[in-house]
Amino acid sequence: PLQKFRDDAGQAIAQLHQQLQNREQSLVQANESLKLLLHAVSHDLRNPVLGMQMVFQNLLNGACQNHWTEEEMIPVPRSFLERMVEGSDRHLNLMSTLIDSHSKVTRPLVLHPERVDLGTLASTALQELEPWFRKNQATVTLQVSPNLPSVKADPVQISRVLKHLAENALKHNPPGVQLQIIAYSDGDALCCVVQDDGQGISADDCDRLFRLSQRGDRAGHTFGLGLGLYLCQQIVQAHGGTIQVANVPEGGARFWFTLPHVASCICETMAVPETQELSIHS
Repeated sequence: PLQKFRDDAGQAIAQLHQQLQNREQSLVQANESLKLLLHAVSHDLRNPVLGMQMVFQNLLNGACQNHWTEEEMIPVPRSFLERMVEGSDRHLNLMSTLIDSHSKVTRPLVLHPERVDLGTLASTALQELEPWFRKNQATVTLQVSPNLPSVKADPVQISRVLKHLAENALKHNPPGVQLQIIAYSDGDALCCVVQDDGQGISADDCDRLFRLSQRGDRAGHTFGLGLGLYLCQQIVQAHGGTIQVANVPEGGARFWFTLPHVASCICETMAVPETQELSIHS
């Protein structure tokens, strides 16, 4: 009986081992197929969109007027061309986000850290978004605590987080939203808060917004893949920090992240210190 038990156990282990090998092979093949798909997205789809974007931009700039006669030209409203350029930008951003999300899942995020002034970085990021703020009639205020210490971080990636959180507030709220970006020191950490006075976020969404390919209820009919906040979390965690979200009691949503490595940052009941302000009004 003992020998039979050993034979049966050995056979079962061999079968399990074979099943694991088969599953591993299937995963490898699936990953290769995904790589081919992403290559198609990055090359076969991205290049035509870039070409269309260049044509639309040239039309907007009047660069095509010298190449055709008046009989060959068709009058097109400027607003139509502007919408086409914006749509091209949106599609290119979605493709980049899709490719980035796959790369962050399959391999660690590579950072290029340097000493960064978080206040200066936030100011630059917001100024780059100023046309969008004006378009959405948003009022934006940047508050930076005086003598805020520098932090060792990747400025490109942290700027990306700040921009996405600000864009997220505009995308999921009606025009006229008030947006506050606050940077201050909290013990051994720097905390950056992006807060709006908009519609807020449901409790269920607060628990799952940072998961891969999750979109909140307030996303409505907005155009996106639900990858942005997931990527923000990956970037912040790669710096040793945390990113969280909560509803503002008086209305709106508050996102915040910490740098460098800290366990948490108590922002629900924070007291904002004396600040130096930079405001952008619509």
